[in-house]
Amino acid sequence: MMENAKQGKRIGKTVLSRIASVLMALALLLIMQGISGIGFEAKADVPDLPFKLEAPSRVALAWMKGRDAATAMNLTYSMGNEMSNFFSQSETDPEGWPAKINALGYDSISMKAQMDWSLDSNSDWKYTADWDNYGVNDAGVRTVGPWDAVDETATARIVDYAWVFRGVRISDDNVEWTGDGTAKGLKEQLKDGQYTIKKDSEGTDYLYIDYSQHTMYVRVRYIVTARALDDTEKNFISDWSSTTCAGKDTTMRMAVLSLEAPSVSDPRISGEGFNGAPVAQVTQTVSDGVKNLYTDVLADNGTMRFYAEARVKGTDKWIQCDGTGEIWNGAMDVKLIYLQIPGKEIPAGTEIELRFRYYYEMRNGYDGDTTIQDYSAYTPVYTVKLTQPIPKGPGDPVDDGSGSGDDTDGPAIATLDGKTPATEGQVEAFVKSLKNDNDPKGTTFGFLFAKQKKATKNAITITWKKPKNAAYFVIYGNKCGKENHYERITSVTATSYTHKGLEKGTYYKFLVSAFDKDNKHLGTSNTVHVATKGGKVCNFKKVTTVAKKNQVTLAKKGKTFKLKGKATPESTKLKVNVHRKVRYESTDKKIATVSTSGKVTAKKKGTCYIYVYAQNGAYQKVKVTVKK
Repeated sequence: MMENAKQGKRIGKTVLSRIASVLMALALLLIMQGISGIGFEAKADVPDLPFKLEAPSRVALAWMKGRDAATAMNLTYSMGNEMSNFFSQSETDPEGWPAKINALGYDSISMKAQMDWSLDSNSDWKYTADWDNYGVNDAGVRTVGPWDAVDETATARIVDYAWVFRGVRISDDNVEWTGDGTAKGLKEQLKDGQYTIKKDSEGTDYLYIDYSQHTMYVRVRYIVTARALDDTEKNFISDWSSTTCAGKDTTMRMAVLSLEAPSVSDPRISGEGFNGAPVAQVTQTVSDGVKNLYTDVLADNGTMRFYAEARVKGTDKWIQCDGTGEIWNGAMDVKLIYLQIPGKEIPAGTEIELRFRYYYEMRNGYDGDTTIQDYSAYTPVYTVKLTQPIPKGPGDPVDDGSGSGDDTDGPAIATLDGKTPATEGQVEAFVKSLKNDNDPKGTTFGFLFAKQKKATKNAITITWKKPKNAAYFVIYGNKCGKENHYERITSVTATSYTHKGLEKGTYYKFLVSAFDKDNKHLGTSNTVHVATKGGKVCNFKKVTTVAKKNQVTLAKKGKTFKLKGKATPESTKLKVNVHRKVRYESTDKKIATVSTSGKVTAKKKGTCYIYVYAQNGAYQKVKVTVKK
């Protein structure tokens, strides 16, 4: 009996093994023929992948409180360094990337992030086995619900983000709400009492969840799809991350209150240039502690920057050369153009010292007040030797009657290299690295006429005019103060923008850049300084001059007139903190110039205009006529 039983088990195992072999061969054949719905889940340690596949080590979630939609949340998640370093090659070397993948035996390797959610419970997850094949079942039918974000494209950033749970229209013909018979609608996934229905300004019903009374729980994982050279395909799936949440329950959000210095190595001159000067580089390795903090900061609409400072060896003053909201593994640039000395070249062979630190600004909720602002310690000092000179900088500005120009900052922004129009990315890098609140060189008031339109306790509206060929505008801003570097706020096609969630009684600065349809830079506004209400400060209401009816007539070339521009505050009980004196700008310097003190000088017969403007964009237009 015992021997017969053992023999039966052996026969059973053989049959099962053969059946399994046939099924595997059939599945492989179907995939090679392009039949959808068949996916393979491989464990994270399968050696086919050229990197270690890990779940996000940190996940954070924050309610956007209506910034994008009533229910929208900002989800952030971090990536392992090995994964980040691998996929970053597709961005740093896009031309060589296909050959690298082919050498590994693959035609392509791509990655997506999947998010699973549960409202008011840490267990009501929406995951099904179909998620392992991007939400498609064996019949090739997509079965996931509208908020099951199985298609969020993951990038090589060490901390990525996605706006999730974006609004849903409530109507019987909207399958996101009702379902389509296969995929569940939100009406089936949500429970009574978890939501209400509201109307928007156009009378359309929409879903509303008050997250101050409810909690959204989220977990994230990665799916990597690897297609071999013979077109066979596999999905490699990471574990789920730990759970995070936002809303009423905040116990899963862990504050990280300390920040270590950056970990950098291999200081060098890169061989690249910026504005005619060399660029130094170091290689950064982002630690888990920095990555965790960055994940939390970014979720709450905060900022975190890698700051690079440099100086000529033997001098005392450190100069900030770059500051960016992006932190990544790999090469970090140090633009040495900011070491320029007026009228003097820094020769090749000169030793340059470098040091680095982080800055972060932590918020209490997406629109909350800033609760933590801090710098890390500095790295040790590194030294590089210039392989080419840093060109001499412009001399000290003088009041020569040619224009405003008394507080410009560094290289011109209009073209950056003096010839080719800058791209949006180049302008952003330039603006973020500005060292103070002064008007960037190359900006003019009369190009955009950017100014304050309205200010409340927690919002500022700025407006501007649309120049010829402008397709869209990028707004940069931050609190006033040279320690607060510009951040990219948004891009719009309209000619006004309202920045919300600000602190009361506080000054903010803005720059507006215009771009054409080909993303080429057309020009940038002067800096606009505006204070929110609710404090002890206010803004300027209007600008006046001594010119009668704001008209000036000059008899001939060489004659002059002093405009004496004056900005009047909007309140006699509050003061204005002056970030920039009244400025003057001529529309045609061939007809008449104006000095920084408002002195108009006739140049030749004709008519032009002088704009007299205050720090918040309030201005007066003065007509100048030169008779002969």
